[in-house]
Amino acid sequence: YFDPKNNTDELQLRRASQASAAQRAGRAGRVAEGTCFRLYSRLTFNTAMPAFAPPEMVRCSLVNLVLKVKLIEPSTAGSDKAGACPLLAECLQPPSLESVQQSLNQLTFLGATSREGRVTTLGVILSHLPQLDLRIARLLLIAHAFDCFEDGATIAAGLAAHQDVYVQPFAKPASGEDKAFAKLRTDWEFAQQDVKHFAPKLGRALETGVQSAPITVLRLYNDWVATRDAEGRDSAKEFAQAECASAKRLHQMDLTRQ
Repeated sequence: YFDPKNNTDELQLRRASQASAAQRAGRAGRVAEGTCFRLYSRLTFNTAMPAFAPPEMVRCSLVNLVLKVKLIEPSTAGSDKAGACPLLAECLQPPSLESVQQSLNQLTFLGATSREGRVTTLGVILSHLPQLDLRIARLLLIAHAFDCFEDGATIAAGLAAHQDVYVQPFAKPASGEDKAFAKLRTDWEFAQQDVKHFAPKLGRALETGVQSAPITVLRLYNDWVATRDAEGRDSAKEFAQAECASAKRLHQMDLTRQ
């Protein structure tokens, strides 16, 4: 769910809808007669679960959609109470004015629209990249303009993943260690593990001279690619483990970048 106040996506814990539950129950009898066991009461189904899930327009970011609407209705320039997007107000379940206005403000901040609400040349170009977050699409365009598209594409791939390539391994009991004894490990031992985990990331940040997580990930990715190309995938995997990074996420970054 998108939070317009914080301009972030949130993973909220909500009850499934009745329609979704009915759809899942149908899977029990697709091939043969089956029985569906629900892990909740009939009272919960009838009173606590919504009939349908909220539509995507209500629960997701509207930045890309609002930009499309501004292109369809260029005469809606301005910032009136209707959110300058009357077309959205005609939907069966229109989004909140707060979400629409927040999207308009973000478009202006990105340079996709002017202060008067008109779509700029940059906005027209960004509208042709609908599968990308507008912030990431703008990053790619700026990287191309400054002749550093390769690095920009790597940073964009890392940001699009929404996952940190650095991973903190779970603490595992030593061989033969009793589970009860494992719970008695001191905070100092866990602190040592944390230092060991963050040391490679901190070291790369200090090497760059720039306190920037994307630049740190960029250097890590470049070194991982160099190791893979020179010594093979097994060496690249060992390199990632030594850096407390996920080889799988680095590989996914590489695929996204391509």
